[in-house]
Amino acid sequence: MTQMNEKQNERTMIVEIYGQSYPIKGKVDSEFIKQVAEYVDDNMKEIGANMSAPFAIHKIAVIAAMNIAAEYLKISEDINTVNDKSRQLIQLIEEKISS
Repeated sequence: MTQMNEKQNERTMIVEIYGQSYPIKGKVDSEFIKQVAEYVDDNMKEIGANMSAPFAIHKIAVIAAMNIAAEYLKISEDINTVNDKSRQLIQLIEEKISS
């Protein structure tokens, strides 16, 4: 596919996060982008609501990013643990079958 054809497949959608509008441009799955934006928006609103004093939006965004990154890393760690256990179980089963 040529670069021109790739650009023709791009589109822009607007999402709203914490009262701000953001254009998202590219080959986007609009439903997925809506889910992502809603997740980020919910995180930021929860953080903002739990703060004792009003904070600038960029500080709330950084805290939300840290929370989301921590969730991601924990899930990645859990997936790696499950994959390791699965490999161990498969190896045990193969050893039992071949003996």
